[in-house]
Amino acid sequence: MDALLASLRAGRSTTTTTEDDTPPTQPFTYAPVYYPGTPSISAAEALTLAAGQAIEGLDFQLVPSTTAAVEGQVLHPDGRPAANTSVQLILRTPPGRFRPDDALFVDTRADANGRFRLASVVTGEYDLYVRSPLQAPPPADPAGGMTVFVPGGAGTNLWAHMPLLMSGSDITGLMLALTAPRPVRGRVVFDGEADPPANLAQLRVGFTPVDGLTRTGVIRTIAFASPTTVGADGTFEFPNVPPGRFRFAIFGQALNDSVWVPASAQLGGMDLFDGIVDTSVFGEGEIVVTYVDEASELSGALTTATGEPFSDVFVIAFSTVRDHWGPRARRVQAVRPGVDGRYVVARLPPGDYFLAAVTDIDPDEWEDPAFLADLVDSAVRLSVGKGEKKVQDLRIGG
Repeated sequence: MDALLASLRAGRSTTTTTEDDTPPTQPFTYAPVYYPGTPSISAAEALTLAAGQAIEGLDFQLVPSTTAAVEGQVLHPDGRPAANTSVQLILRTPPGRFRPDDALFVDTRADANGRFRLASVVTGEYDLYVRSPLQAPPPADPAGGMTVFVPGGAGTNLWAHMPLLMSGSDITGLMLALTAPRPVRGRVVFDGEADPPANLAQLRVGFTPVDGLTRTGVIRTIAFASPTTVGADGTFEFPNVPPGRFRFAIFGQALNDSVWVPASAQLGGMDLFDGIVDTSVFGEGEIVVTYVDEASELSGALTTATGEPFSDVFVIAFSTVRDHWGPRARRVQAVRPGVDGRYVVARLPPGDYFLAAVTDIDPDEWEDPAFLADLVDSAVRLSVGKGEKKVQDLRIGG
């Protein structure tokens, strides 16, 4: 089509093909492009538009992006071809100030021999997921009678996962062996003097996917495990956690209305509350989730150089450990001061923090590690201890 259009614009005949008219042999597409002319949303630049201002000359071109295909075969753990499995390729969401409105993914199903092909894949860093029910549903009854499904494998899946870097060349000959899900168990411990929540069954434990989400939180990935419920004795179990990148969380009204705050979720020396959890490298053992009844807090007052209260800013407290930054990070919190200039960052995990005051920001910005890195030089560094009510006043300007 591009070659024909070019011929028409140039006034040439479309019945013959010259060397210049030969269409490219490598498939390509026009990927989304962001100002000032990059196909990567993480490299997009922001524009500041004042009231009544007109900005002109913001020209940039569509960038042809070479596409490629991914081909392979899915096998059962015993080496048999895995027929009719779900295969999905998901573009990893890069850290950055801007995020796409929707997750970029390509879906297909393996054929009767377990073979699959995903076409028109643009350049980027992806995760390839395969999901197959542990027990396939029985075939339909040819007599039209009721089919009884034998319980036992319902809701349990076999999984395969592979990271892929697409650079415009086809990737073929992949062999993905399905593996059984490894059960993940844990318990919730309440360390303090207050009474634990009365009804632990109201609490839910979940692994939220990092990739494959829309901006509104709709889950589009097949690598997803439904949240599980905490038992009366504080224990929980995930029988079917897929491999991938997740954030770990516990939620429920029983905690929202209590004095208890999360302290840690330890598994093999990792605190699952902090950072992205890669379940494909989970070790043995149980997750020990600890809650304490001593909430740490950071507060203070903002004033001008003349001592007047100042409130037209956001106050951001963010961890000095960069691995703790990112979307939905619990060690990055932003609050708006009151008209009296006072601010309170409540239920802040103990640790070392940077404290900064900035104007005109939104959650997309303070979830961006690059944005926080730019604030470090102008921020105040401080420590908040367990249960400490830290007071730190800030003076704005001269």
